[in-house]
Amino acid sequence: MKILRFVGLLILLIYKCLPINAQAGEPAPTRDATFTLLGVTNIPAGHFVAFCLSNSTPAHFACFPQAIEVADTNGWRLISLTGKGSGRLRKWIGVPEELQPGQAATFMVPTLATKRAWRLVFGFQEQKPFVDPVTDAVRHLTDTNAAKYQDRQFSGRKYFLKTPEVAP
Repeated sequence: MKILRFVGLLILLIYKCLPINAQAGEPAPTRDATFTLLGVTNIPAGHFVAFCLSNSTPAHFACFPQAIEVADTNGWRLISLTGKGSGRLRKWIGVPEELQPGQAATFMVPTLATKRAWRLVFGFQEQKPFVDPVTDAVRHLTDTNAAKYQDRQFSGRKYFLKTPEVAP
């Protein structure tokens, strides 16, 4: 009987300890950038919707507008902002290309001529500093301002986020 109690207690201890050990080995959850809809503004250039993009991640990242989604009777219709659709971006004001950890940027997008809700889709690519030793040596030999140059490569996590919906 003592052996059964001991084995039962041992099994109970192992069962209680396993989730703690399994959780300790898991990576911390990744955080993404965040969008905030600030509202509609009326500036001399026209009516714009103001958004705030904040980098709540520990990584420096590049960001790029990918598409506009417009509400449709069957869901969301995607309008690409790459290729031929990139001309729409010319009227946007203050779109950040990259943000350091803890930084935020406000940008404005012209209101769409639609009677449906819409939202933006942005792509993000985390960056890590990269210095090519040969290029770095040549810069230091030939340029007195070499310290201000830093090459970066896009080698981190890539993800996409949507802004809050803009009501018509």
